[in-house]
Amino acid sequence: MAKITKRFIDTVVLPPGPAIRHFYDTDLPGFVLTVRRGRDGKISRRFNVRYGLGRGRKWMSIGHYGVLTVEEARAKAKGILAEVSMGGDPGLAKKLAAQVPLFSEWIEEYLENATRRTKAPRLIRFHLSRAAEKFGQKRISEVTTPIVMKAFREIGAEAPVSANRWLTTLSACFAKAIKTKLVKENPCEGIEPYRESPGRRRVLSKDELIRLMDALEKEPDVFVRAAVRLCLETGARIGEVLHARWADFEMDGLLWQLPDPKAGTPQDIEITAYTAAWLKELPRYGPFVIQGKNPLKPRADLKGGWERVRTSAGLPDVSLHDLRRTVSDLIIRERGLFVASQVLRHSDVNVTSSHYSGRTPGERRDALESVVVPLVRRKTG
Repeated sequence: MAKITKRFIDTVVLPPGPAIRHFYDTDLPGFVLTVRRGRDGKISRRFNVRYGLGRGRKWMSIGHYGVLTVEEARAKAKGILAEVSMGGDPGLAKKLAAQVPLFSEWIEEYLENATRRTKAPRLIRFHLSRAAEKFGQKRISEVTTPIVMKAFREIGAEAPVSANRWLTTLSACFAKAIKTKLVKENPCEGIEPYRESPGRRRVLSKDELIRLMDALEKEPDVFVRAAVRLCLETGARIGEVLHARWADFEMDGLLWQLPDPKAGTPQDIEITAYTAAWLKELPRYGPFVIQGKNPLKPRADLKGGWERVRTSAGLPDVSLHDLRRTVSDLIIRERGLFVASQVLRHSDVNVTSSHYSGRTPGERRDALESVVVPLVRRKTG
């Protein structure tokens, strides 16, 4: 028994050779100093707490002398012993906490499952890797809102929009951790995202569409012409067009089947007889409709060809995705929002369809034939 003070610790003497002694504090029962000399002659001094009776007696390490002062160790010991007096078991709680994975370990488990259900696994991995750089060595239960907020602001200082995507991805990760009982709260909740500019709304007028088709006729690359026309005549995304395979098309059935679209489930795009006719005349050098440098791989992008076309048309601010918006705008004006949402295969189509059961799939093709095709055909014949 001894009153554990800095002076006492600095003057403790051990017998020669390997030895260990426990000193029990006279002022705070349960507060213990353990002094040990190892076989290498080095002496370590560690603070512990002892609590419980008989066979139920337990020891809990607080930390090393030097890392903690006597006052800091005593304060920790008081907190632990107070928890014990209230019926708690801090040793068990510490053991359970140690079983909670590090954040860096958890995200690997999360990514293994999450990337199977998304069309953008690369982005999820990118954002969570940035999070791991910030607090990967903390246990997932130790990642608090202030920690997330600090990282969010650091990322947002340079890239606010990217910070928002990072926060959304991280929030989904913690939502899964809550479901698996790893944590009780989502530290991302309550953090306000950065304000973003309104989404792009650019659509082409009828006059601009005619100028675009004039420029398209002059484009020397037949596959650039075909890609732009498929975007315009179907409302498809450029990525879907560049990955389109001949095997995906049923020319007689006027269908283009997407086995792996953005939505994640197979979809059908209805094409018109006009579109099918010119597709049949397109040269075939490999499995992909839009030919690239390697006939066995999809074309990487349409940047060079599209830049030529839009420059020739005098439309330098128009993107390929604006063509999809333009198709939507034209059909909404002529046939309404519901038909447009079906043509573009938006995620709410099934919900919308449940309220408009009288609509038929053929109406989507009819909308393309009566609204979009006349504008395209006017210039291409």
